[in-house]
Amino acid sequence: MRYKRAFWLWIFFIIVCANKDEVLIEVGDKEFTLQDFKTQYQLGPGDDSTKIMDKVNDFINNKLILIAARDQYYENDPVVKAALEKSKKDIIMRGYYQTQVIDRLKISESKIRKFYDQYTEQYHLAQIVIDNDSLAEFIKTELKKGVPFDSLLKYSLDTLTVNGDIGTFPAMNIPEELLNVLKKTKPGGVAGPIKFGDYIYFLKIIEHTKSTTPKYEEVKENIKNNLLRQEAMEKGQKFIDRIIKQAKIEYNQEGLDILLKPDSLITEKDLETWVVKKYDTSFVKVRTIRDAVRLHYKKSQIEPKILIERELVPDLIYDAAIKAGADKNPKIKIEIEKALDNLIYQKFYSDRVLEKVQIDTQTVHNYYMAHKSDYPDKKFPDVYTLVYARVRELKVDSLRKILFDELRNKYNPKINNEALAKLMTKRTSVILILMIVIAFFVCSKKEEDVLIRVDGSTLTLEKFKKYIPETEYKNLSDEMIKELFDNWINQEVLYLEAKKKGIDKQDSIALLLEQYAKNLLAMALVREEFGTTTVSEQQILQYFTEHQDEFLYAVKLAQIVLPNYESAVTTLAEIKAGADFSKIAKERSLARAEDPTNARVITDYLPRGKLGDFATEEIIFKMKPGDISEPIPYIQGTYLIVKMLDKKKILSKAELTNELRAQIHNYLLSRAYQEFVERFVDSLRSVYKITTDLSPLRK
Repeated sequence: MRYKRAFWLWIFFIIVCANKDEVLIEVGDKEFTLQDFKTQYQLGPGDDSTKIMDKVNDFINNKLILIAARDQYYENDPVVKAALEKSKKDIIMRGYYQTQVIDRLKISESKIRKFYDQYTEQYHLAQIVIDNDSLAEFIKTELKKGVPFDSLLKYSLDTLTVNGDIGTFPAMNIPEELLNVLKKTKPGGVAGPIKFGDYIYFLKIIEHTKSTTPKYEEVKENIKNNLLRQEAMEKGQKFIDRIIKQAKIEYNQEGLDILLKPDSLITEKDLETWVVKKYDTSFVKVRTIRDAVRLHYKKSQIEPKILIERELVPDLIYDAAIKAGADKNPKIKIEIEKALDNLIYQKFYSDRVLEKVQIDTQTVHNYYMAHKSDYPDKKFPDVYTLVYARVRELKVDSLRKILFDELRNKYNPKINNEALAKLMTKRTSVILILMIVIAFFVCSKKEEDVLIRVDGSTLTLEKFKKYIPETEYKNLSDEMIKELFDNWINQEVLYLEAKKKGIDKQDSIALLLEQYAKNLLAMALVREEFGTTTVSEQQILQYFTEHQDEFLYAVKLAQIVLPNYESAVTTLAEIKAGADFSKIAKERSLARAEDPTNARVITDYLPRGKLGDFATEEIIFKMKPGDISEPIPYIQGTYLIVKMLDKKKILSKAELTNELRAQIHNYLLSRAYQEFVERFVDSLRSVYKITTDLSPLRK
């Protein structure tokens, strides 16, 4: 153990020594330090001296462009100034939000410990649920007399559980109103009466235990991050609520309703109706925002008021930031200066390189003819896009070299060789250390861990275990494993051949790969952030109890399935004006495409839980015979309009079967997931710099 401590101390001193910042590059009277370089470039373990020098040269070129651009007053360029104004607003808004919310977040050790304790603290409960105050007093009196809890279960509305036993729950999953009372109650005792929602509860603690897993240190960091996220969302919402209140925001319901009117019904008076007002003086009319709201509403089904707030809130934060003088905050000023540098660089580089790239078809064809061996068995039209990209790349490289040679001759940048040597030496030391550490801990890696080789590609035992766990592949026959190997080899040779032919570089494929990677990472992030969120038995019972009467009935419907929201709104307006529902359904419903002789306008009697989607069922089962629904989002972007023809009772008592319990669980989990994603994305939108510009589309 003593030798291991010495080993790590030796590594520590090598890494942290020579932390003094030094000038790396001089250009006239301007100096750029090692720290400036490290801010822009990260050196990887595979970076040798050649690669490091390439990055240093790239760093010099970038700085020379900025110097040249400023010498030519690019900061006054109209395009740069216009773009900077947009960026400044966003930077100031985000910077102010950062100082008012994010920078003030603090999670104490005691709060993390409290969360952990609630996570590992378990309550096994039984319940009596009632909805009558006088009955609650009666049960309370009986319990005080010593009447057993079990003998009072006959008064409970919960007829689904055995002896009222609702299972075991972590303390953190129990609503605070209930938990506060449970904490004052000993095991075997009864907490209550507790008013929660529309019901009154008596909760018997069958068992109160403390789990020993997971260990505190194992989950401490995750808990802290979760608490920080939660606190950020809560404080962020309070901050936004305060901003909205200060701005005296007022919505006009009439204007909000008009936003979703179909084009055929809209009037000039409608367009002039105001939708939202701020500071008692500024009005936004339907005409100004209608197209944008309708576009987003069709995609997301998010109500117009929320869509408007998404655009309005950043403006309000910016107004508050300017009022508070946030634009003079040193950190924010630095970010604005960085944004200006970036815009200047982009404009100068575009003017001197990108805008000068002119490539015609003949040039592309000439390159193809001179390099046909690079495209064996390929005709020119088949590889035009690939060849064009290569010719353009070469042209850009040529123009870049001309530009950077010109700038280096003009400004004569000087490299501090001593600082460069330290950068190289320090990097070499770190690489050496990493190699020693790797050797120290991974020396047990053996050649026989490689199961398959296809040229340079390998399938290792470790990777194979990720595909098929050891507990499973140990039970597979050699023939089955060989079949799995063959499948992997087939896929790998196809993949390598595609890479060899540059298919991954083709514009359409590269775009798909990029989009797939983005989607995969985004989904992984959301899953990780959503974490181990679960639906408790209590939530399932509560949902079932609230909708219990609906499960007693079956409904018979007339239905119209329409391709989009616009057609659904127009169709509904015609029906409300007196058009025959059945006739329109036979003419327009998408269901007729499957069988023109049977448009399936009329359904059979359908009980609750058999329509396929609980959100749709919640709308339908609240309807009365004769009612016609508003457009309901349906499958694959379509919309549904239903008319309630009949509603009949088919059960005398609803039962929470295992199948129904699973359906409710899945629905509640899906709803929680959707609500989480919306909140999470909204919180991220307030952190990241986001700008939009439609002008390039209008050129």
